[in-house]
Amino acid sequence: MKIKTTNTERDQEVEDKRDDEKPCIILQLPDHIILEIFCRIPINTVIQCKYVCKSWRRSLTDQEFSKSLFARTPACLFLQDYSRTPCRRQNTIRHRIPPNKHILANLQSVSSPNNVVLKLSDPNALYNRLHSSVTGIMGSCNGFLCLFRYNCKIGAFIFNISNPITGESVPLPVNKEIGRPAHFGFGFSPISDVYKVVVFTSNEDNEHRFHKRKLDVMVLTVGSGIWRRIGKVSNVMHGTREGVFHNGFLHWVCHCRKGCHFFIRAFDVESERFKDLPMPPYYFRPDSIPQMRVLGGSLSVSDGRTFWVMKEYGVKRSWTKELVIGHDTIDPNDAYGSYIRYVSVLKFTEGKVLLLANTNLCLYTPETRTLERVEIDGMPPGGFHFVADHIPSFVSPKDIIKDYVSKVPS
Repeated sequence: MKIKTTNTERDQEVEDKRDDEKPCIILQLPDHIILEIFCRIPINTVIQCKYVCKSWRRSLTDQEFSKSLFARTPACLFLQDYSRTPCRRQNTIRHRIPPNKHILANLQSVSSPNNVVLKLSDPNALYNRLHSSVTGIMGSCNGFLCLFRYNCKIGAFIFNISNPITGESVPLPVNKEIGRPAHFGFGFSPISDVYKVVVFTSNEDNEHRFHKRKLDVMVLTVGSGIWRRIGKVSNVMHGTREGVFHNGFLHWVCHCRKGCHFFIRAFDVESERFKDLPMPPYYFRPDSIPQMRVLGGSLSVSDGRTFWVMKEYGVKRSWTKELVIGHDTIDPNDAYGSYIRYVSVLKFTEGKVLLLANTNLCLYTPETRTLERVEIDGMPPGGFHFVADHIPSFVSPKDIIKDYVSKVPS
């Protein structure tokens, strides 16, 4: 039985179609004004704007506009939620760790932290259908994440470039010659405008021999489809496996076993050559694991208590002691326990410091040497792990492939 459509309904459909085809008023403004407007809107609101109308969606997914918006967007904190959820089993209360929950927190002002929190779906969701395990995030660069997992079915590591904002992901070519990844990185060359993935790998299974053997250095220019072995390096890298991208270089903290000292090894993404950078004038215990990241646009190294910043890239004398957090800073009677085992500075701003104390998001005031817990709407109370600084972007990872292919002579 057919339902007859009245003239009124037809007229409404025609009117709706006309409204949809009309150019959006805001998009008739000059581009720089539109950009100014979107730059002042929280990222989760901008994402919702994609679904307002087709015109807005086209604009926000336009590659050039997305790049301009990206250049004006402040970095967010890409956090992983490790909070434990209580569950009952056999009359006892146990805790279970939920699968990777990732949160993007835009904390531009630590004095008013209830700013923006964007809960992301698991960026590794694509792999869940591929019989994979041993997940990892290799790094964040220009709004993209490089992910890897071991695929049990094919017996090889697989890599993907993902945009957690758009939910898009593109696979990278599989190379079964890549064994156990000891260290890795994901970076960008502003000179040739290409992205590269670098993996330090070995097929040695014996743990003792693994640390003594040299590692193969494998490099993939994203879009080329070819992994290249560019040489071997000594397995002296120490601490976190992910390279820290800054100033066109990927960086790892290394430990010279003979000289018992630390240094920074930098990989030039453009030339694919290595160089060594000096550590701060500070004694790092041989059994310590110095942490490195980018703070305020500069390379930073710490032992979890003393935080140094390299004000001028590559210049040893530019290392500046930015912050010291003593063991007596914490009240032993407060909610954090008798002492803080691990501190990771996230951001310096407004005379205060946003940091992770153990796994709690906290606000530290150097003048009073006090620590207070930060509660943010939409985020669980604790159990965080810092993953990366991440600038949200609407650029599709497929555009990386297209851009590279367009540069290759036919």
